[in-house]
Amino acid sequence: MERAVLTLSERLAFFAGCELDQAEHLLRGLPLSFEEAMAGGADAQTLRSLMARPERLTEHRIDLNALRERQVRRLPRMARGRVVDVLHGGPYYSLEEFEIASGVSRPLLRELLRAPSYRKMDKTTGRRTVLRPITGLYIAQGPREWEGEPRRVVEGFEIVHAHAAKWTTLFLRPAPEFEQAAPVPHRLKRALGGRVFPAVRDAAGLVRRFVPLRVDVWMRQSVNDRVAEDILKRAGLELAGRPLRDLAGSHLYPAQLPEWPAGDPLADTLAAAVRAQQFEEVVFAEPDEFGLEDFEPGHTVSADTGELESSGRYWNHLLIDLAGAHQITRGKPSVTVFIVDSGMRTDHPALATALREDWAQHDLNFSAAVPESERSPDDLQIGHGTKVASVALAQGNEAEISDVVVGVAPGCRLIPIKIDGRTGAAEYGLR
Repeated sequence: MERAVLTLSERLAFFAGCELDQAEHLLRGLPLSFEEAMAGGADAQTLRSLMARPERLTEHRIDLNALRERQVRRLPRMARGRVVDVLHGGPYYSLEEFEIASGVSRPLLRELLRAPSYRKMDKTTGRRTVLRPITGLYIAQGPREWEGEPRRVVEGFEIVHAHAAKWTTLFLRPAPEFEQAAPVPHRLKRALGGRVFPAVRDAAGLVRRFVPLRVDVWMRQSVNDRVAEDILKRAGLELAGRPLRDLAGSHLYPAQLPEWPAGDPLADTLAAAVRAQQFEEVVFAEPDEFGLEDFEPGHTVSADTGELESSGRYWNHLLIDLAGAHQITRGKPSVTVFIVDSGMRTDHPALATALREDWAQHDLNFSAAVPESERSPDDLQIGHGTKVASVALAQGNEAEISDVVVGVAPGCRLIPIKIDGRTGAAEYGLR
């Protein structure tokens, strides 16, 4: 890795926020009081700490989201006129973003600054997943009047999609007409008041888009609302919506940070999820993530707009190498898959041919809210059961990007069993 050549005087002047000649005097032991150095904006505590062991100057680093104005002004070899860009272009999620804003080479920045490190913790497995911000792909909060506009370009970034299901949220990427020029994220952040979240890439190479400041907290069934809200408060969160009860043996409490943080909102969101998972009553907590359910009915995302759940890349297929599995087998008609859920749209074009031939001869409706006389598992809408059945047995073609996606085992046969009520409420009771 290339290393930048910086003098100890340049390092000290930057870290302490003092003038270069003052740093040189201090390093040579010439008589210069700390008061005189601090008159130029130097921080007394930092100055004393560094001067106690000057050899440690080469090892010292500052969090790039914790820089003070004096330090920015002392940043060595910064491009002319970039101070304002740097001061108002945060938060910074990588050294690449800071390099674009400051004009200072990345090797030099590595000698002075510490880039954020992002990890998502899974309490159930003990694993920590490294997340790497993607420069150029962002989720942001924007003016409500932008919602529904066919296209808007903001500082070289186009809005791929805007909706207000959870926020007035913007998905942003570099606009095609600006492809020849590098994206300038600091200008985008300044235009949107810094309320910009990065898309991230996980260890499997998949792009993840988290909902800014939102955390899903799964509590044990024995926890009541009062205790749950107290836990959220102690984790630095507040309730962000109606709790969803009895899901996979737990209660889901949608939560959020109370306000947009001054520093690094991605780090603060991940940290809040970690804090929540430290409580015994919490089964699991993770950043809320955008997916197919977050868009209005009929909304489509084409393959070139990114790797959302509704795009043609089908990240779940990539993750399990479905194409490779289908070279071995697509399932057999002698194998029946039972989907015990909310029923199914039995006339759905992607699923009708997957139904076992004798399905209509059986009583497949076990919902407590539907009369025994109604034997059919049919669901009048495309509900959860239809979606689960599609994941398992949809009859599409994986080589095509279409509304009819292929399932994991399209060669098998399907029997849907309905245990959910007409209204969509989860009775989960046998009649």
